[in-house]
Amino acid sequence: MLHDPTLQQKLLTALLKFPQEWLSVRSFFSEDDVLDGDYKDSLVLSIIRQAIEKGEDVDANIIAQRIERMSLRTETDMSLPEYVLALGKRNCAQGLTLKLAKELKKLSLRRELAATGEEIAKKMESLDSSASYSEIIEISDTIY
Repeated sequence: MLHDPTLQQKLLTALLKFPQEWLSVRSFFSEDDVLDGDYKDSLVLSIIRQAIEKGEDVDANIIAQRIERMSLRTETDMSLPEYVLALGKRNCAQGLTLKLAKELKKLSLRRELAATGEEIAKKMESLDSSASYSEIIEISDTIY
């Protein structure tokens, strides 16, 4: 499985409870590493990240109020402020943010490599049989 919504929710909970831990992951982790169909987790992460980087206070109530004021919606009927408040009620131990971010980053890298592999496979299927070894490798390297 190349997607783990539970892991994403745990990371959001950790950041809501311990926003200072963002400093340990910001150099390698971003909203692009979060995958979800209606973009709620990446949207919430973006709002949390922006608040932390501006030096603003961060907790579930503050982020939920900010989302409410922005009138943000997702493709589902889920209320984003209620979602954030529910995340804030979960238990989370301090110090987990780095571990969670690393696990999500590995999933993100695997998704990216899988997509690259599919692109290389499609190109190889359409490649003319007269292509040389070096052309084949060069095309694959260019895509990778």
